[in-house]
Amino acid sequence: MDFRPITIEELLQRGRAVFAEHHREVGIAPYHDPLHRCVLDVNEGGLLALERVGCLLTVAAFDGEDLVGYAIATVAPHTFTNLVLVSGLTFYVHPKHRQGGAGRMLLEVLTKAAYARGEAVHWHAKAGSVFEHLLRRTGARELERVYVLKEPTNG
Repeated sequence: MDFRPITIEELLQRGRAVFAEHHREVGIAPYHDPLHRCVLDVNEGGLLALERVGCLLTVAAFDGEDLVGYAIATVAPHTFTNLVLVSGLTFYVHPKHRQGGAGRMLLEVLTKAAYARGEAVHWHAKAGSVFEHLLRRTGARELERVYVLKEPTNG
């Protein structure tokens, strides 16, 4: 297995099959939240725009020529400090490649790249997910909880 930084353009060209598998696996159902109304698709324009201005960090896992996993994080200055925050957007390793440390290595490559540019990587993980278990096994610790506000009503 090979783990390396990748451009969004290359990820979009080589990652379609893995995106489809990722979407089938996570879908919207795991959210169980009617307020979380999103369309599950790749936001190509948004990712390309973030990459163009240097606010995106992307790494991928390859088995030979096949892309089998990817991790994407944003890189941005903190509003009131001199810190640079790296926030994980998405992380996926194809189920056939999860044994043997592929997820751990992908996370390590992204983390090393992030520390070279910023401070630490912050990830959101669904409770009980495969990704949450990976984060805990690598020594990540929970610092905060994420809340989703309901849409305000008129009146």
